[in-house]
Amino acid sequence: MQNLCLEDGEQAQVSPAAVDPAQSLRVEKELMLHQLEHRMGTIPAEIEQQIHTLSVYQLEALADAVPEFTEPAHLMHWLQINQG
Repeated sequence: MQNLCLEDGEQAQVSPAAVDPAQSLRVEKELMLHQLEHRMGTIPAEIEQQIHTLSVYQLEALADAVPEFTEPAHLMHWLQINQG
């Protein structure tokens, strides 16, 4: 079983087979934004939009790169290079 946090803050337990891949990707993107905000403070809406357009592969690459970011400019540079 897997715990999912729903939009209203409630948690639900679901079987991994029951998880919609698109919903799972949205959750992963929200987690990434949470990590970025924790590390760098408020993330501009434009950057949030760019993160929401990332593929699962780009999101995994971003997760690998985040520990090296020390300022928002590093994130913006990464997005410029890796999007498209």
